[in-house]
Amino acid sequence: MGCDTSDPTGGGTGITQADLDALASAFGCSVVAISVGPPRNGSLSDDDCTHPNDGDQSKIDYFRFRLSQNMSIVIDYESSDYDAYLYLYDSNGQQLASDDDSGGDLDSRISRTLNTGVYAIGANSVFTTTDLGSYTMRLSN
Repeated sequence: MGCDTSDPTGGGTGITQADLDALASAFGCSVVAISVGPPRNGSLSDDDCTHPNDGDQSKIDYFRFRLSQNMSIVIDYESSDYDAYLYLYDSNGQQLASDDDSGGDLDSRISRTLNTGVYAIGANSVFTTTDLGSYTMRLSN
């Protein structure tokens, strides 16, 4: 409850094609759906987008989710391969929050109460293009 699961695009995230287009345009990269529930495994690789506002040319993956009601969420981003850095954005790609090590060790966590709407998450590494490897992303409430 709270994360909209009706999705005309078939992904079960409540994200419409207009949402996808707006976020892809804001970031200049593809954006993958995530919802409250099981963790999603991924990896930062040379093929990923380059963080647009980082002078270090680090790589970043983007996720999006929709909240159908105001709620508190927790985003956990963990990697044993690099120092994880996490971003939270609104539907226009404006940064709302970021975190380096609140998840313990070199992992990231953002806890925040958000209004109904579409949001994006950026999974980044702290340093350079050499910080690549696998990670786990989890969205919970």
